[in-house]
Amino acid sequence: AQPADRKLDVFAGDDLLEVQTEFRDALRVGLENRCRQLIDDLLKAGFSRSSAADFLMTKAMHQFGHMWEHGDLAVYQERRACGICMGLLHELKRSVQLAPVAPVAIGGTPRGDIYQLPTQMIELALCEAGWNATSLGCNLPIASFAE
Repeated sequence: AQPADRKLDVFAGDDLLEVQTEFRDALRVGLENRCRQLIDDLLKAGFSRSSAADFLMTKAMHQFGHMWEHGDLAVYQERRACGICMGLLHELKRSVQLAPVAPVAIGGTPRGDIYQLPTQMIELALCEAGWNATSLGCNLPIASFAE
């Protein structure tokens, strides 16, 4: 079967590494639909939304950092990958059934911290755990958290 047609019924360690590599490679060239399908495959295999996102995105972005340091990845590829991941995280959060009454969590990153993905991933994990979680974004003045 072609990689795009492959269903992940049973995972072995090598299969999981292959999925991570396939996600990274699709993300690198901007194949958003393929990235979405790989996440969906993990969800069908029993991963939670936040676990699937963390498993695929964290590894890919760490590898992108190393690739960029060695001149093997252009800045636009990293920025496009971040945009794709942010969109996928928003889709995953929209699919979470939020409780009408839930504890509130507000997060974000302070001034100087420009990384968006970790705070969005935490927001997703908290929503899955029953919280009404909202990320205010990144690079925020500390006073923004008190407003």
